[in-house]
Amino acid sequence: MERVRSIKLYNFRNLLNQEIEIPDGLTVLMGENMQGKTSLLESLFIVSTGRSFRTRNIGDIVRWGENQAQIELSVDGANVVFSVSLEPKARSLLLNGERISSFESPLAGKVLYYSDEYLDLVSTPSGTRRLFDRLLELSDRENMRLAAQYRKLVSERNSMLSSGFYNEPLDEVLSDRIDKISQKWREKRQAFLQLVQASLNLRFPQVFDSSYSFKFSVETSDIKNLSLEMLKKTTLFGFQRDKILLDVNNKEVSTVASRGFLKILLTFVFVRTAELIHEKQGYVLLLMDDFNANIDELHWKKVLELLPERHIIAATTKTWEKADLGRPYSILACEQGRVFPI
Repeated sequence: MERVRSIKLYNFRNLLNQEIEIPDGLTVLMGENMQGKTSLLESLFIVSTGRSFRTRNIGDIVRWGENQAQIELSVDGANVVFSVSLEPKARSLLLNGERISSFESPLAGKVLYYSDEYLDLVSTPSGTRRLFDRLLELSDRENMRLAAQYRKLVSERNSMLSSGFYNEPLDEVLSDRIDKISQKWREKRQAFLQLVQASLNLRFPQVFDSSYSFKFSVETSDIKNLSLEMLKKTTLFGFQRDKILLDVNNKEVSTVASRGFLKILLTFVFVRTAELIHEKQGYVLLLMDDFNANIDELHWKKVLELLPERHIIAATTKTWEKADLGRPYSILACEQGRVFPI
């Protein structure tokens, strides 16, 4: 089984040039704000995916005043290196010295990142749909290919609608392909939602010592009105137009849940996604930023106790004292750009 062993950083954001060993199992990454915790999570994400969750401009990762940054990841049986330079502007991803695409990385589709930024998505049914479709995409390489194919088809059809020149034969081909992928995606999504729903119904009572019943429902929207589409210059049908509603105890979750409640909910959603990735690919690295913000000590400790035996790094700004979680775990501290075990 391939797994991350260590990471070596050079001119990466506010982190010092260093090599960091990544412990097995659960690791708590502790430190105050602006010390480099999120930067460490970002470096692991970038070298696995070829992109950042913090910026569209990958050059932003280069430390101020430097021209080049490099991240080197040691994985069982492989060495993955991501490099970016500002002048000349360039980037590369190498596997054992050979240039590869991000999809060819041994960790492609195996690294999952969660932060509180996702909390705002579940405040609306369309946002909830975007979140769960993204997680469904990340849960399986076949889904990644299917989603990429779908986005390309929709982009081609939107370009045709925007051009002002309607091509009926082309539209028939594109619309038929969009319909077929949408049908397949909705079937996959329904199965995924059922798995997540069962997981929430199982885990929440163990955290709150009371009964909770979660239920997902989907509203599909396939508006095939060519005149309206040409006016709006966008495709109005397909799975990207759907809405996902989540009820807890027969009430819409965003209307009754606190921010802490939603955070625990999404933590378990990401955990279930990570378990799916592990089942299909044999390994997953789950990165959780500020995992216990907005959650009281009693409940976040219960959440940690319920996390599966997977490779997980959970970052926190709270002062950490070694706590008995009923399971083994490691602690890394982050201070002024240096990461070290304690």
